[in-house]
Amino acid sequence: MTGEVNSMRSTSEATKQDLHNELQLKYREFFESKLAVFLLDYASHFLSVKKISTAIVNLMETNKSIVINTIMKDSKIIAELREPYFGSCYDKKQTVSAEQVFEKILSILKEGSQLKNIMQIHCIFIHRIYDQIEKKPEKAALVSQIFPLSLFSKENRSRIEKKEEEIKETTQLGITHHRVFSKMLRQSDKNHIRALDRFQPDDGSDFFKSSAEKRVPVVCGASGHTGSLMLGVKLYGDLTSDELKEYTLAAFAFLAAGGNHSFYEVLKVANLVGIDFQIDDYSVGVPTSIKKDESYQTIKNQFPEFLPSDEFLGILFTK
Repeated sequence: MTGEVNSMRSTSEATKQDLHNELQLKYREFFESKLAVFLLDYASHFLSVKKISTAIVNLMETNKSIVINTIMKDSKIIAELREPYFGSCYDKKQTVSAEQVFEKILSILKEGSQLKNIMQIHCIFIHRIYDQIEKKPEKAALVSQIFPLSLFSKENRSRIEKKEEEIKETTQLGITHHRVFSKMLRQSDKNHIRALDRFQPDDGSDFFKSSAEKRVPVVCGASGHTGSLMLGVKLYGDLTSDELKEYTLAAFAFLAAGGNHSFYEVLKVANLVGIDFQIDDYSVGVPTSIKKDESYQTIKNQFPEFLPSDEFLGILFTK
């Protein structure tokens, strides 16, 4: 009888621990969502983003005819600037010419007012336009470094795609499915499809198991978009180490607010280009001007375990 009682008690304690861990994970998803959505409003404070935008503008203006021709030939460029892509600047039915798209891209990058639009253009440029302008010999080595099979093979992506009829457009921001936490986040002004709603994590993958051990949120595995952004930085960005940390945070804000990737999924890729973060300190890379903002201080006071003081020594992010 004593053995049975002890077994029941052990089972009960294990269940309580599982529930505790699950609640902590949901809370962390909410925090990452809240921080990402907050950062979206501070595009002008990310000088690293401005620096990349300036580099892209220079490349586009110098190669105007090539870029316009590329936009004309590759229908995916305009498609990815339309809803339901997060960071879209056109609705689904709006008809635009390649010349108009060229000018729209330049306008958004020069004005720099909406971080989600800017980062979407950064992704499109490196993924669809850059190769038509420049052919740098070091690109192949960089691609191998940033997109290793250990993270990006089909078996290791840690995601299973849902049926098309299950995927819905939404205005909900963030990476949380929790009904209460979702209501505490604002909505987007445009519809978009989230990776959160397109995929479910593959709990048998090494990436998922690693994330589970660290008790950090997972959406759909290592971030390919982060890889593309890091590739652009290395090819034409010329960012310092501190600027690269800041740019990585901007990538996180864009991807997490859009419901596409978690902090860990972004950092795992950024780490491949030598960027070290503290897994429990999300303040790394936050521009000083934002840290002085009263709204940031409010979030910091609400989540001190994730936005600790500068002297706090967090758990170093490792591969």
